[in-house]
Amino acid sequence: MRANWKKILLAGAFVLLYVVPAVEQVTETFSAYMNSLPSATLAGPADLFYILQGGLSKKITTNSIFSTNLSAPPPIGNVTPNTGAFTNLSVSGTATIPGLPSSVSNSDGSLNISPTTGPVVASINPGHVNTWTVTQGFNGLLAANGPVYMGYGRPWVDVRSGANGCAAAVGDSSTDDYLAFQCQINYMASNFSGGTVLVPQGNYKIGSTLAMKNSVWLVGTSEGPTFLQTGGADITIINFDTSASNAAMDKIVVACLQASGASQSCVTIANNAAVHILNSQIFGGSFALQNNGVDGTIFNSYFAGDGTGGCGVTSQGANWYVRVKIDQGNMATVCGFQQQNPFPSASSSENHFIQCDFSGLYTNSILINDTTNQALTVFEGSVFSAPISITGAKWTSFVGAELGGNVSSSAALSISGSYGFSGITASGAGTRSCAANINITC
Repeated sequence: MRANWKKILLAGAFVLLYVVPAVEQVTETFSAYMNSLPSATLAGPADLFYILQGGLSKKITTNSIFSTNLSAPPPIGNVTPNTGAFTNLSVSGTATIPGLPSSVSNSDGSLNISPTTGPVVASINPGHVNTWTVTQGFNGLLAANGPVYMGYGRPWVDVRSGANGCAAAVGDSSTDDYLAFQCQINYMASNFSGGTVLVPQGNYKIGSTLAMKNSVWLVGTSEGPTFLQTGGADITIINFDTSASNAAMDKIVVACLQASGASQSCVTIANNAAVHILNSQIFGGSFALQNNGVDGTIFNSYFAGDGTGGCGVTSQGANWYVRVKIDQGNMATVCGFQQQNPFPSASSSENHFIQCDFSGLYTNSILINDTTNQALTVFEGSVFSAPISITGAKWTSFVGAELGGNVSSSAALSISGSYGFSGITASGAGTRSCAANINITC
């Protein structure tokens, strides 16, 4: 079995962790493993620091990495920790993370680690050639009460850890976890100008609107659903505010009020914020997503609004949407996607949709009603089930589209290489350019 070693900085030193199934003993020649890593050359007496994550190994050689208490920590990846950031780290707790070792030792006794509680201090001499042995797994939760760095240098924290002076999220569907989430989001933004808040599998009730900050990512796990819900309250559950450029949510399922009377958007992105929503699902609210951001990416995600006067997604911004499904949820909403006037101070709104699905029980699959006539919208390889209404725009283009309803446009319109399911007609006061279409009359 290939060893999976991880070194964690705790109390001014490094702890070498080997992740294995619980109660399994694995041995491997350490020197052979070191030689298998890329860039294996060590310079003189330099110490070695390496991290494995997702199969990616990184090596850093430095003579100062083990300096006392790391009062002036060296850069890790693209992040330079604050002075003294690692002086108070410790291991605590008694719950279980399967696969983490309770002890690590080698055959000549130069390293012996038995983390239980309190500071853990260890040393390592990579020049030793001997066999390393790991036995048993923690029957407990391993938590560091300080900054923890992922292998690529991005600071992160588990929202259930209770670290950073924050409450520990519960995720039992009834406990309000708002404060636990917001505290960790604020900590990452304030201390590192961004970072990852990891949200393990669970059902998290959020009783107030979470304010996402600059470069903070809310990331769920792929092992099972990470579910955030309002408990039936008619509120916005997540707001990416104006400071939230380069913030994101990934692998998160969100549910707001799913009723015809829903009056609040479920997730909102503030004016001019570059926000990314990846591999996520958003249900409920008058609009599942209100996107006033610019230069963000919405990828491989699902949106379904429920307010009878709303839509799946409404926009006053300019963004990219790739492989997105927009549905109507439990109620027949007005539209799938709506482009309104650009937000104040924006001169235009340019949105691009690539391989998106707008099939649902809407009045209109697309509704573009920009009264400033500055909206530029391009749909490539996308599917539409209901009519498309464009009452205010600069130009709209459909390329390789599948149309299930008529298209009416008061502005310039282009349809090319597209297919109409039942004899589609494109009409309206705007100029039209149509070519290489089937079952579409312009």
